[in-house]
Amino acid sequence: MKLRMAKLTDSAEILDIYKPYILSTTVTFEYDVPTVADFTERVKNISSKYPYVVCEDDGRLLGYCYGTRFMQRAAFGLDAELSVYLKESARGRGIGTALYGAVIEILEEMNIRNMYGLIAYPNEASVKLHEEYGFNMAGVLKKTGYKFGRWIDLMYFERHIGDDKNVSGLKYIDEIDGKTIAHILTKYSKNLNFSD
Repeated sequence: MKLRMAKLTDSAEILDIYKPYILSTTVTFEYDVPTVADFTERVKNISSKYPYVVCEDDGRLLGYCYGTRFMQRAAFGLDAELSVYLKESARGRGIGTALYGAVIEILEEMNIRNMYGLIAYPNEASVKLHEEYGFNMAGVLKKTGYKFGRWIDLMYFERHIGDDKNVSGLKYIDEIDGKTIAHILTKYSKNLNFSD
């Protein structure tokens, strides 16, 4: 089992992981499953600038995590939002924790200063993951999403890192040394829970 950067050829398998969240949960506010072509375009747009990491075991993907721009205005340029999704069979094995840790460290290398996790509530596993990585709850948007005939609250978690006085500009993923990324991925791959 290992972590690696996502490739565009992973898009269909990544979508297979994401699809049950759309169809059966309120974890995502998305209603319709995108086509593989549309989803490939999403992966391409995100991974061209931000980390998009997958967990692979014996040639199969078990989960993925990525960071992306938090909001579009220029002043939000050093902020990132994180997302993580796992196959049901991969939950509880430390994979989400490893994926999140790797993406966080890569975002730090990119000079990201604020990280955000948006959690459809209730989702205790996601709350626990964010708290493990030092995120604090910043607030709750009440009844902000409507899915499956009910209103859903959205919890905002935030984590501030770095020095506020020595702010450097954002580096995109292709500006980060490949050896640094490989070291981070290897480190978190070693942390994976191999027990079934």
